[in-house]
Amino acid sequence: MSADQLPKKDTHFENPFPKDLSVFRNNDYNTAMTHSENDFLILGGGIAGLVAAHAAQKNGLNGLLLEKGPMVGGVIQSEWKDRCLLEYGPNTVMLNGALMGLIEELNLQEDMLLADPKTPRYVQIDHTLYSLPLSPLGLLSTELLSIGDKLRFFCEPFIPASKKDSDESLSDFISRRFGSATLERLVKPFVNGIWAGDGDSLSAQATFPKLKEFEKEKGSVIKGAVSQQKNRNQSRIPKGLLSFKDGLGTLPRALARSLKDVIKVEEDAVGIQ
Repeated sequence: MSADQLPKKDTHFENPFPKDLSVFRNNDYNTAMTHSENDFLILGGGIAGLVAAHAAQKNGLNGLLLEKGPMVGGVIQSEWKDRCLLEYGPNTVMLNGALMGLIEELNLQEDMLLADPKTPRYVQIDHTLYSLPLSPLGLLSTELLSIGDKLRFFCEPFIPASKKDSDESLSDFISRRFGSATLERLVKPFVNGIWAGDGDSLSAQATFPKLKEFEKEKGSVIKGAVSQQKNRNQSRIPKGLLSFKDGLGTLPRALARSLKDVIKVEEDAVGIQ
């Protein structure tokens, strides 16, 4: 984006829905939520709650989403300040079919910004920037991994798949399949930028379901990725990490506008009966 395309003054994004704080006080809460026309109650206005409410409303259900804070969006918050776009949480997201469908439903196609998949990305370790490898050849030549770490990485197809059905953390999954150095130097910096979270607490199934699927169906993440590559050119989904012209916060704001009659902010649930 060029300098002349930037806003000429600070832009603060207000709540895109009316703040009605008179609802759900005292006995009104139980009366309202047991009424037959309310089919669902969602606690929390993060991206998961917003998407769930959007899906429910799209399927003809009526209900409410309660957010105890003054704004929805959870950790996904964006703001223009001094002609700079600030991201207070994750700054990009991986585009997939479900997300592309949601973007189309919200008419956000014109606001999309996609990073070129071939654009170099860097990670800082001990005050030095290193280019992240984006190909098998890049993995062989990268200074981020030792020779032993690289051998461990390429041994992944020969590591038996887990037979446990229970979920595991992203850190445990990557360490088990590729080794701890790959986790710390390649995966964790990437994860911090997308989820603004810690791999030790993030679910592998929730963050990288495809990798778990590859292990289950192909016995190996690398084998699964190679198999998927054959069908990639047939996909209509654009490639690259996604953001929007006004930041990643564009998505929760658009969801909130579509749910203005469903969302109630500054409402804290104290119990469920």
